[in-house]
Amino acid sequence: MAEKNHGKIIRKAIMQQGMKINEVAKKLKISNYKLYKAFDKINLEKSFIVRLGICIQYDFANEIPEVENAYSLKTDILEKEERRIKEKIYMLEKKYIKLLEHYTKLNFFLLNLTHNNHLVSLKEEITSCIQKIESIDI
Repeated sequence: MAEKNHGKIIRKAIMQQGMKINEVAKKLKISNYKLYKAFDKINLEKSFIVRLGICIQYDFANEIPEVENAYSLKTDILEKEERRIKEKIYMLEKKYIKLLEHYTKLNFFLLNLTHNNHLVSLKEEITSCIQKIESIDI
């Protein structure tokens, strides 16, 4: 018969994954004390077990059948997080492109200003700065 004590099951899974308690607690954003208290509980909330499974990359569905359906929730959560991250990257790319456009306009303006007013030393300094910036690898 399968072991029903959720606390013992999660403790065993953490050890099998070779993870330290403080490392897991930190990833779960809970205290070590709270995680140790969970080891003493016979029944734990499904959401906690699923979060822990995601954190330690362990599927508890075999030992705790009640969480089997919760793994579809895990997939939904991960897909939403992935979409959120992709949207954030897209927004950052748009901001970066806008910044480059403004940077180019500003450089063009400054170079024209220095050229038209015969400010040779300032023009050389601006040109040097532009070359340094453009040589930076990102």
